[in-house]
Amino acid sequence: MNTAAVIGIREQGALELILALLRQGLTVRLRVSGISMLPLIQEGDVVEVTPLCEKKIRRGDIVFFCDHQGNPFIHRLHRLRYDSKVLHLQTKGDACAGYDPAVPVNQVYGQVRRIIITDRKIITLQNPFSCWQSRFLVARTAILFCLRRIKMVIIKE
Repeated sequence: MNTAAVIGIREQGALELILALLRQGLTVRLRVSGISMLPLIQEGDVVEVTPLCEKKIRRGDIVFFCDHQGNPFIHRLHRLRYDSKVLHLQTKGDACAGYDPAVPVNQVYGQVRRIIITDRKIITLQNPFSCWQSRFLVARTAILFCLRRIKMVIIKE
């Protein structure tokens, strides 16, 4: 029986290996550290990341990227925008209050396709229900963000 190796994102030299594998078109399994994607992804869960297909990326997808300092993250994609003809993606952890700074698409390396909670429970993110749920979560977050800004303006006046 073939068992895939699981790489911890924070392990020494792991990021370089992960990026090299994704650039070669291979799927990698990463053990998650941190709680920014609660409740869907918990610390210690394993995610399966496939190389980024820029043409297929959509709001609501969970992506693997590096911030401007080179730190790796797995967060949900909320906005796509072009700045000087370069596509920039803005993400947010499901459990985070604010958005991450936008990063150029060349700093986004993969998309999370499956979450492996235990050897027996796997959440596939490509099925229609998961896609609908992701889009709903993004829309809900945007609406709440706008309502908070309106509330702040009303309080200031």
